[in-house]
Amino acid sequence: MKPTCTLFFLLCCFTVSQAQTTSLGMQVKPRMEYRDGYLTLPPSGAEAGFHTNDRIRLQFAYTSPKVEVVVQPQYVYVWGQNTFNAASEANFSMYQGYAQMNFMGKAIDSTHRLDKFGLRLGRQELNYDGGRFLSNLDWAPQGIRHDAALFILEDNGWTLHAGAGFNQEAPRVFGTTFNGNLYKSFQMVWLHKQHQKFSGSILMFKDDFQRFQIDTAGNSIADGVNSRITAGTMLEFKLTDNLSIGGEFYMQRGKDNGGNTLETSLVNLHVTGVLANGKVNITPGFDIASGSDGLNLEDTVNRFFNPTYGINHKFYGFMDYFYVASPFGNAGLQDFYVRSTFKLNSKWNTWLHLLYFDLLFAYLYNLELGLH
Repeated sequence: MKPTCTLFFLLCCFTVSQAQTTSLGMQVKPRMEYRDGYLTLPPSGAEAGFHTNDRIRLQFAYTSPKVEVVVQPQYVYVWGQNTFNAASEANFSMYQGYAQMNFMGKAIDSTHRLDKFGLRLGRQELNYDGGRFLSNLDWAPQGIRHDAALFILEDNGWTLHAGAGFNQEAPRVFGTTFNGNLYKSFQMVWLHKQHQKFSGSILMFKDDFQRFQIDTAGNSIADGVNSRITAGTMLEFKLTDNLSIGGEFYMQRGKDNGGNTLETSLVNLHVTGVLANGKVNITPGFDIASGSDGLNLEDTVNRFFNPTYGINHKFYGFMDYFYVASPFGNAGLQDFYVRSTFKLNSKWNTWLHLLYFDLLFAYLYNLELGLH
């Protein structure tokens, strides 16, 4: 008989003489959407869609030098989705729920060398470098979150995050086969440096997908994992008070969740100018993402760069033709854009974006207007 070992992680903190805060907040975010050509070009004679989705999110937070706790339940729904007298609804979920123990740091003891060193456990956002590959996807009502353990180290402008997660659909007595529609496990490292005129990051993220094989009896059995590694960097340089230049580069290697070899890449370059005493921002730039050639049937390598956990709505046009709902034939994408923001006053700004998308056999213009 093998013994069963259960590990309890107990967070204890006595903060009688140290600062501590407790807060309770709520977010109500209704959004009306008129859709006529959203996600895909409408067929001739199709009627436009209209609906209102809503997100109600509560937040409880407790913060002290040694312990940080965040609990965020949410209710996400479309108006009319549930009948007015429904006995129960399946729209509730836990967006975030984590506890963080800070082992050392200057907030605990001013003599400590490190600014902070801690461990965060539970459901949490992984939101890095503007959300190109890892984001909280705040545009979508449900958002993106991960069940993970994350070590956090901060010191003198440097930040290091190292984390991992392991998913199961339910407690098991034997084995760890995972049939879910996401990764079985992940491991990540993110290193960031913030300077007055420079900021840079390095990200490595490995996600493992359950692999299945068919045995001689025709049954599907678990057989290890297919592992994908995404590595990249983001750099920003402030040349003057009104001019900066930046870029990103990512590559993916290993295997996709279907077991195909991966050789993908994405590159971004942009310049940002600030005009009219800070009231106007103009950012020209381009993205080039690799893709597979659908006419080359002999090429078994997957060359389609997949920003799986990114906020693609932010980068590739608000019509969401790319990455959000469709892999558009696994083709590569070139996106040339000019984004501009106009500050009307201290509370309001508006923006104008012009984007030109180029695929292997097609191109598309996209003009976006907004008020915020």
